[in-house]
Amino acid sequence: MKAASNFLADVVIAPILTEKATVLKEKGVYVFKALRKASKSSIKRAVENYFDVKVASVRVVNVKPKIKGAGVSRRRPGRTSAYKKVYVKTKDNAKITSLET
Repeated sequence: MKAASNFLADVVIAPILTEKATVLKEKGVYVFKALRKASKSSIKRAVENYFDVKVASVRVVNVKPKIKGAGVSRRRPGRTSAYKKVYVKTKDNAKITSLET
């Protein structure tokens, strides 16, 4: 892993660590939460530069906000934030060692 990159922080927010994401890690696919304005090419560049891996493909899912708090405080329900969920597949199933647990 290279020194801290501001570019990665501007594009990728955090890795998503769920059961589905851990199963996909074995296949060389890593799941990240990214900013809504981030493009596929900027995500690919950021992951390649920061983690020193070659990226084969990037798939993006736009996650819409959900309404929360409708049960107790029905007068002013809140919402979760919208974000992009990014599936990054590495070439030759390369591992990102800092994300392996």
